[in-house]
Amino acid sequence: MDERTKRVVRQMNRNYKISFDFDGTLNTVKGKALAKRLITQGYTLYIISARNKNIGKSVTELGAELGINEGRIYLTGSNSAKMDKIKELGMQRHYDNNMDVVKQLKADGVNAILTNY
Repeated sequence: MDERTKRVVRQMNRNYKISFDFDGTLNTVKGKALAKRLITQGYTLYIISARNKNIGKSVTELGAELGINEGRIYLTGSNSAKMDKIKELGMQRHYDNNMDVVKQLKADGVNAILTNY
């Protein structure tokens, strides 16, 4: 693919919103590698975790390391609130290691992908 085509693809991907759970998903070697690859391809990434704000420092630190700004990091405090946030923000894809979350999101029409990193 030539550079012009790559640039056009990255611009198109910018409108595609992808979210990651943190624990057991984004904070793994494979999760970070996938996130870096998606960012390079121009996708807009979010971190949406059931962690509460009191234990979110490592989440924001990894977000900063990957180039995900704090405005796209959500610490919801529960899986139910996490799923609500994913739907509210209109995520087109979500990666999570919790089978129950993935099943419910799929039932709600979200392209949720179960990770087993």
